[in-house]
Amino acid sequence: MSTTARGRRRTRRDQRSYGTDPAKVSMARRICLAIAALPLILLLLLGVRVATMPMVQASALASYRAGDYSGTVSALTGVKVGNVFEPYLPHLTEGTALLKDKKYAEAEAELTESLRLWSTAKDLNAPPHAQCKIRNNLAIAIAEKSRTMDASAAQKELERAQEVLAPCGPQSDQRKDNEDQESTDSTSRGIEGEKQRRSHEQNKGDQTDPGDPEKDPGDGGDQQEPTDEPADGNQPPNDDPTKNPNGDGSGDPADDPTPSNPDQDREDELNNRNKGTTTGDQAPPPDGGSGDEGPDKPW
Repeated sequence: MSTTARGRRRTRRDQRSYGTDPAKVSMARRICLAIAALPLILLLLLGVRVATMPMVQASALASYRAGDYSGTVSALTGVKVGNVFEPYLPHLTEGTALLKDKKYAEAEAELTESLRLWSTAKDLNAPPHAQCKIRNNLAIAIAEKSRTMDASAAQKELERAQEVLAPCGPQSDQRKDNEDQESTDSTSRGIEGEKQRRSHEQNKGDQTDPGDPEKDPGDGGDQQEPTDEPADGNQPPNDDPTKNPNGDGSGDPADDPTPSNPDQDREDELNNRNKGTTTGDQAPPPDGGSGDEGPDKPW
């Protein structure tokens, strides 16, 4: 074959490839396909996550209703990270479960994080009604934790609990968005009553032993527990009920006079409870249940 013929054949081949390297073109095509597939993969993963959230919700709710609060916490582990839909909710539900489980320091940490996420979220991710639910349960956790402290330290913690609850108080603009005003008011009165008892204790110089049931200043206090709110069907159960879990539902301690004789006062309170006496300050239990049973849902 002559040199001229080979040259013409090479020229035709170069014209078909338009002067490009076919191997490089093939590699570039594969890279473009891989890049285009990434958004599709992310959308698929997001769809799977959203689709599984009702199952997480059902699992956490079943654990809460069964009184398995540690199971509730475990069920929410997978939705606490990277949750772009109302991110405060998992922390609110977990904090409420810990509150019911009497793990007050851990409950305070979760509810504080829930309030932070609610405060930094916008629009639909920060519904106005959620603020007072979070604050109510956070105030309860702080007040309950103060029971293990001496009178002076307890007073500071109770004042902090009042500050947390203040935005949902009678003079607050947020009060109109509070769906649980009765429970919030009951919690506020309970904290004020506890402050009076601890102040009386401090004035007497009586450092009560928190482990001694005979000297428990919270004995006979108004029990508050978290209150119910219907959860979004696509979200894990995470709004918190708001009743104060720190007593036996015998009435509002703020309405009781400061006891001068603790033994006599306990006896009077027991007599009142046996007669079914209430002061009307106890928030009605959610879902029509009894106050002793607690809420049927954790939100």
